Amino acid sequence: MGDDTPGQTTKLHFPSYSAESARLLVQERKVGAIGADVASIDYGPSTDFIVHQIAMGANVPGLENLTSGAYVERLNNPSPWSQRMMPHHRDMVRSLCSVRASSGGGLGGVLATIRFSPQGGAPALPSGRGLTGAVLLESLAADKMPQTAEQKIRGGAARAESILLVCGYDGEAVTAATKALGLAGAVVGYYRPAFSLTPRDLPQ
Repeated sequence: MGDDTPGQTTKLHFPSYSAESARLLVQERKVGAIGADVASIDYGPSTDFIVHQIAMGANVPGLENLTSGAYVERLNNPSPWSQRMMPHHRDMVRSLCSVRASSGGGLGGVLATIRFSPQGGAPALPSGRGLTGAVLLESLAADKMPQTAEQKIRGGAARAESILLVCGYDGEAVTAATKALGLAGAVVGYYRPAFSLTPRDLPQ
């Protein structure tokens, strides 16, 4: 990435979103999330992190290091602590996914995760009062991502074929939308994100 000096970003070199592309995706197209296969959703030498400001100000999560070489290298060279802890992580469901569809404006106070096997096509993304967004993920085949050293320590993990994330500010609305999908055999979990970034947290 160019340099590893702590606290120094101006020497980093990797591409990412421009402010214009971030505004197009977040403000005009209303995407549910943005992601990058590099270390940041802002380009390497950024000092104002404007893309973070645009995305987080609209409550749109940014996903980084999705399948980057540095990320895979770390997974193949786990720290001594990871080597001790990974064998205790059992019965996990982990999948490398691609985003198939998204809608809405970002995260809310309640999140539903729905793991399912698609039958007859993908479900329509839920929307309506009490909901803020939804993201449909499809896991990649195991042969698309070679097993890492960390996965071998864990002993492997189950794979989710498809995952639907439903976000909202009303727990009852999120629950109702999830049940209305009628996905047979789906595994559903409900969560309340503990922390969120608001416009007041950003530099003015």
